[in-house]
Amino acid sequence: MSKTQPTDEYRLTETEPVAIIADSHDRTDLVIRQINDLLDREIELLIHLGDVCTPETMELFAESFEVHAVFGNGAVNRNAIEHIVNSNGGVHHGEQDRLRIADKLFHIHHGIDHGKSYGIARGHTGVDYVLHGHWHNAEHNTYDNGAVLNPGSEGVWLYETYADSFDYEEFEFDKPRDHEE
Repeated sequence: MSKTQPTDEYRLTETEPVAIIADSHDRTDLVIRQINDLLDREIELLIHLGDVCTPETMELFAESFEVHAVFGNGAVNRNAIEHIVNSNGGVHHGEQDRLRIADKLFHIHHGIDHGKSYGIARGHTGVDYVLHGHWHNAEHNTYDNGAVLNPGSEGVWLYETYADSFDYEEFEFDKPRDHEE
């Protein structure tokens, strides 16, 4: 069964770099380019922030990486998507969750309620980074108590645990047209 409330935290990794993607929208050509790029970089862990709309697209990610994912608003078959992630060694976290990566606490969700991301980052929640998608535009905003990051619909944030830093790579590709606000 999917989680709908964040857990205390889920420990993901201490040392490995982590790729962060959102809003794939079943654009297979883009997904394959992103996967190949991440495999060339020897990335093993992927956080997907939602809007993998069909199980077939999630299967491409889950066959290549240990995937930690949340649902977006465009998921057609949630049970199948969740099953693919969980049966390939990853964890589907439902609507949202908290992950511990090295010594940092991350809150992951799709971000339909944009204000929620900023409320968590600005509040005294103990969360270092809020990761979300939905809006199809990359962002990295830092506040006193945390930061908000969105890889957009064509980009990938790469989190380097040893340096506690993010690098961004954008892929030239059209934005999805099937998205409903």
